[in-house]
Amino acid sequence: MLVFQRHEHIYTKIQERVIPSNQFSSYPARYLKDCKVILCTLSMLSNDRLIKFTQLNPVKILVVDEASQIEVGNYISVFSKFHSTLRKACFIGDDKQCKFLFYLFISLILPLL
Repeated sequence: MLVFQRHEHIYTKIQERVIPSNQFSSYPARYLKDCKVILCTLSMLSNDRLIKFTQLNPVKILVVDEASQIEVGNYISVFSKFHSTLRKACFIGDDKQCKFLFYLFISLILPLL
């Protein structure tokens, strides 16, 4: 059963398409074979339980909301895990906060790719 904190009525239309992380093991990888979008947190994208889905449906585009609120080190595992398939990354957030993030990305993460 899914429990949403706010605006539950918005999620009723997509509830049948949501896979809670504690149920990953019960879904076969082919369940997401033709999926165009996977919504998850950055830490979940780094989680090994998601590998069976991302091997069949590789991550090509990454969109990060509230990018400036995420520790720069948390990006490293995602970029290293998906460096062979990832083609675009979009960071969304406060432009006054993201300037520092952009600097750190260019200086710390980009050289690892």
